[in-house]
Parts: sequence; C-alpha cells; structure tokens
Amino acid sequence: MSLHLKPQLPPAELPPYTLMVAGAIYKAIKNLTLIDIDIKWVNDIYYRHKKIGGILTEAITSIETGSCHGCHYRSRSQFGYLYFSR
Repeated sequence: MSLHLKPQLPPAELPPYTLMVAGAIYKAIKNLTLIDIDIKWVNDIYYRHKKIGGILTEAITSIETGSCHGCHYRSRSQFGYLYFSR
C-alpha cells in the first residue's frame, strides 16, 4: 500500500505524519480482524511478538525553500499470510 501526502511543512514538523499513518494501519487491522496487534517504534506492526509489517516514510524536500513538497508512506505487510494461514 502506498500513500502520498503534500503537507507543505518544514521537515522538522513531519514526524507526526508517520505516527498518523501507523495509527491508521493499526486501527484498520484491529477493526477488520478483531485481533490484538502492536505498534513498535512508530513504524513497525507486530502480531504475537512477530513483525508483520513496517512503514517507510520518504520526504520530498526543496533545497531552495527548505520545505517538504510531498511525503510517500509505503507499508509492506505479511499480515494476510500470517493471519489467514493458521
């Protein structure tokens, strides 16, 4: 899954966006499956103490203005395989 946002912020103000994406993934998995998962270090998703996914954040910044023109959030998960292969 990929998500592209255009927040127009200085890079120092971007960390809350990673937390927002992690929270959205956590909420979606929990609401759809009713299983107990955890978030570790803001960008890793765990199920039964095993990492099942991670969030990669990439910022596109301007050297001239010093502001962020876009953020890509990529999530890769093994959730479907781990959960549905029991």
